[in-house]
Amino acid sequence: MNTKELLKQIAVELDRQAVYNEFQNNVAGLKSPKTRLCIIGQPNCGKTTLINTLLSLDLPVSSISSNKGYVITYGENTQVGTLENDTQYVHIKNEWLNKHSLEIIELNHDVVLDEPSQIELCKILSQCDICIYIMNSQAAFNRTDKFILQNLNEVTMPTRVILSRADLLSDDDYIQVLEFVKNNLSE
Repeated sequence: MNTKELLKQIAVELDRQAVYNEFQNNVAGLKSPKTRLCIIGQPNCGKTTLINTLLSLDLPVSSISSNKGYVITYGENTQVGTLENDTQYVHIKNEWLNKHSLEIIELNHDVVLDEPSQIELCKILSQCDICIYIMNSQAAFNRTDKFILQNLNEVTMPTRVILSRADLLSDDDYIQVLEFVKNNLSE
């Protein structure tokens, strides 16, 4: 799925150039010389825990609002603030981020959708170069999880799905969860 072309086609078909213009404006504000690793998933699935492990950090896992997204990037001094689009940012002195010219985006609010659409998924994925989708294997899978798994098949960016808390499942439950994911994700 090429997000730019999909939105352009939808805008033309619906005679709604404003949709495409909004996408272009959102993407223009996200341009970065760094590779953006986006970690998305439902609340409490382990996104912040993964970031803490990757970066040897101790970001709070319970006090970061599940309705906010934030960007972690390299900075000489630790600094926290808010970008123009209400996204929180955290600048930390982390040589691994600096060495790999990487930013990590944790998105929460955009994934919790009542009725997700391809346009909304494109908006989420337009913010990243690499995507990790984390699913809590002990939680009930909802239509958002299923929708995202099915649409990740069409994404033209490197994407990984991680099942968190799978070690806490019985062997039978683990096999059922893997089958569900395999049936909804071709690669």
